[in-house]
Amino acid sequence: MKKPILSYCKHLFAGASVLLLLALLLTACSSNGASASSSLNMVGRVRSDAPQAPLSQSTLGPQACPGKTNNLSYWDNIIRTSGDAKVESVSCAKFMTSPGLQALVLVRHHSTGSIADVYVYAKILSHKPARIFKLSGLLHGKAKISVYNTVLTAQAQNSSTLVPDLFREFKWSDGAGAFEQTVFPGMFPDMTRYQAEADQAEVNQGHQPWKLDALDTTKSALGLFKRDWNNPVTLVSGGGLHDAHAVVRVEAYPQGSGAFAILVKLSRLEGNTHGGIWEIVAVQGNRMSLTAPVNGALLTSPTIVKGSAPLFEAEAGVVEILDSHNTRIGSAIATGSPFSVRVSYSSSFHGGAQEGIVSLYYQSGANTPFMVKVLLGA
Repeated sequence: MKKPILSYCKHLFAGASVLLLLALLLTACSSNGASASSSLNMVGRVRSDAPQAPLSQSTLGPQACPGKTNNLSYWDNIIRTSGDAKVESVSCAKFMTSPGLQALVLVRHHSTGSIADVYVYAKILSHKPARIFKLSGLLHGKAKISVYNTVLTAQAQNSSTLVPDLFREFKWSDGAGAFEQTVFPGMFPDMTRYQAEADQAEVNQGHQPWKLDALDTTKSALGLFKRDWNNPVTLVSGGGLHDAHAVVRVEAYPQGSGAFAILVKLSRLEGNTHGGIWEIVAVQGNRMSLTAPVNGALLTSPTIVKGSAPLFEAEAGVVEILDSHNTRIGSAIATGSPFSVRVSYSSSFHGGAQEGIVSLYYQSGANTPFMVKVLLGA
């Protein structure tokens, strides 16, 4: 009697094992399916709570648009352009960490002063691509993809300007689930990435070679610092042919006075140590500081500026706000140290924010600035 019972138990155990294995396989498949569906839903909602992953060199910059997405007529149908509005260009890149490429589409309205609209679409090979960005009404507008996979736009600020003179940059934010305007770190010779990439192309063709020299670039910026051309300029560190960074010291007087020295920090555009132009990214006057606003902050007028500097007749210096053309659009006297001063400015651009600089100039014998790069809201 024991043998049949033992045999029965063995068969029962084997059957249970098979059922358990099938259950585990079904659970795994269900989990994988849910994960894939969740990723697709994130693309559809154009939102991802995952941190932005670093992109590899192979995914930086414009990429070839796949299949039908390379055709202008395809995007005319998607956007439903009409009248004189036509898709002028399309380019693709990996703006997001989601699978696949996204498309930057430029639509031109030819009968209304050459106005352009800028679109970015995700899920570009699907039946219904998802629009994730739109910027309308750019007079003489242009748009392109940067080497850093950001959207660069150019436009004229008013109808009297025939060429673009305002440049903006937008970067995808996983946290916000949207494109946000961002700040190019450079202050000179370029205020924006759009201008810097254009400058790099010019230098690559043999023009303006001084932008390949850290000392020459600093000397060319002495006017921005309100310094005289004969101020001694010396290299402190870096600045070599294949260096990515440089620090340059600017003295106040020909004989060299350390009391009013400026440290200027430069970086190669896009970290290119094989022919990248130099961009000034920080200007720090001796014994001076600005603690507010911080680099990259979005300001509205009036704004509060805080900092410290040696006092001269109870004044820490003059705070100036410069627009994207280095034009002063606001100023105030800072008294005491540390100080907090309210500064009003009048932006020349009212359709959004433009890149600019907040400067503190200490004025005792020679201008010594401390500069911070910001976004200036209207």
